[in-house]
Amino acid sequence: MFSFVDQITSIDGGEIRGRFALPEHFGGARDWLLAEAIGQLAGWLGMRDSEFQSRPVGATVHEILLAEDRRVSGVLELSASIQRTDRRAILYRGSVASAGREIAAMNRCIGPFLPMDTLESSDSARSRFDALRSGQPQVLWKDTDAVPAYQLDWNDDRAVAEFWVERDADLFDEHFPRQPVVPATLMIDAMGRTACAAYAAALGCAVDSVLFTEVRQVKVRRFTKPGDRLQLRGAIEQPHTGEVKVQAQDGGDKVATVSVFCRERG
Repeated sequence: MFSFVDQITSIDGGEIRGRFALPEHFGGARDWLLAEAIGQLAGWLGMRDSEFQSRPVGATVHEILLAEDRRVSGVLELSASIQRTDRRAILYRGSVASAGREIAAMNRCIGPFLPMDTLESSDSARSRFDALRSGQPQVLWKDTDAVPAYQLDWNDDRAVAEFWVERDADLFDEHFPRQPVVPATLMIDAMGRTACAAYAAALGCAVDSVLFTEVRQVKVRRFTKPGDRLQLRGAIEQPHTGEVKVQAQDGGDKVATVSVFCRERG
């Protein structure tokens, strides 16, 4: 399972709103889930506008902003705005709120379109969209469904990590049925954690005393397949701003780059 929109509550031109009820067994919202929910909501509008012949996938994000206090439960309130679209890609922004408090926002996100039938059935996507627009929240998760997760192994100084998602993870049933792909949001989250570890090592403090609240210049260059092991490397660019640049590589092949802004918890 990898769906984080359980109802689309309104569509008005290029504006779309929705919601997601956090399953209790999640124990809150992971950072990657907030970004994924925004992307999925915007994606539904992009798919509808293409008459379900194409779907957008994550590639470039100018910035992700996260509140320091991201502890939430209950229903997430989602919104997205399509700023520009053509047959090649959509440009969008969006946010997530909880009880009226914004906890995450994404700006200048570019989602290139891929042919729908390479990823999943057009009829299946259309049926799911209709269900989300039916006026009733959909029950997507059972208590027995595994919380999506990734693996992260560190080297001794914690500035380098190895990232992967198990080949048999349930999330690949939806991401995507015809071409399983590791969600970019999981990789970006792991890169954020690597940045925090590198920053903590440089400051000589505990890793759990550092958090990231901003991610900029996300560039994903290619898909990552289930089981692929990527090497994540963090290098501090601007110590006074907390900026850490992180690269994800597959051997000598650069897969993704981000700039992560870290700081010690208040």
